[in-house]
Amino acid sequence: MTDEYRAHLDFAITFANGGGLQGQGFRLDLPRKDMTAEEISRLLVSHLGLALVGEVELRDLRIVAEPHRGSRGIAAPAPGDRAERVVDLSHPIAKGMVTASGLPAPTITPHLTPASLDLDTLVGLPAEVFHLRDAWTSERRGIKAATLADRELRDSAVLLDTGGSRLFGTPAYGAGSPFLAEDAARFLADAGVRLVGIDAPDIDDTASGGERPVHSILLAAGVHVVEHLTVLDRLPAHGARFTAAPPAIRGLGTFPVRAFATVPISH
Repeated sequence: MTDEYRAHLDFAITFANGGGLQGQGFRLDLPRKDMTAEEISRLLVSHLGLALVGEVELRDLRIVAEPHRGSRGIAAPAPGDRAERVVDLSHPIAKGMVTASGLPAPTITPHLTPASLDLDTLVGLPAEVFHLRDAWTSERRGIKAATLADRELRDSAVLLDTGGSRLFGTPAYGAGSPFLAEDAARFLADAGVRLVGIDAPDIDDTASGGERPVHSILLAAGVHVVEHLTVLDRLPAHGARFTAAPPAIRGLGTFPVRAFATVPISH
């Protein structure tokens, strides 16, 4: 991925019709490194979707080399002819590994039997990647609906980059992993997404006593679930296309897939 930059700042915004808004420790994706404070102010207003802004004051502004997290106002690459690279999002399956529940490979839990899966719902999906590695702790593991509510997600593959795959192959993998909260599952189902993927062993809370409400909500809405993904940090927030290629198998609810994404070479 080419160098990407974000602004770290505090801000105070006043509105032309009264009132104001403040933020501390805010981070904002930048399209280039050499932006002026005035340009960053305009980008901030666009990202927040504000109207009737009177003045914007930026404080403690720093520009830092960091991967983008998906701020609004940063355009995704335009469609058309462009060179692409392939990012393999699968853990390798080695001899002796068990590929059943708790698979080491990315697994998809479809809402139909595998042989009847429609490949249109699994191949080349526009990917909306939420980079959340700095957004959860052991005390706050559930990914809430509000975290996902700033984008148009219909017909997309929503991929949750939590950093959970860094523990793959260790006893800690799966212990205290981040998961999707029930309100977020309902939000994604209502938003019309086609697929939800996560780089953790289970999209549900493994500490919930065996209940799997997130699977139930998503599958009932016809949304595929892919777990055990890896290296999602190599994908941009927008612009990639995601594929989870299923085998033509009958009678299995969960099975290994080869998951990968294509990314415009500019990323």
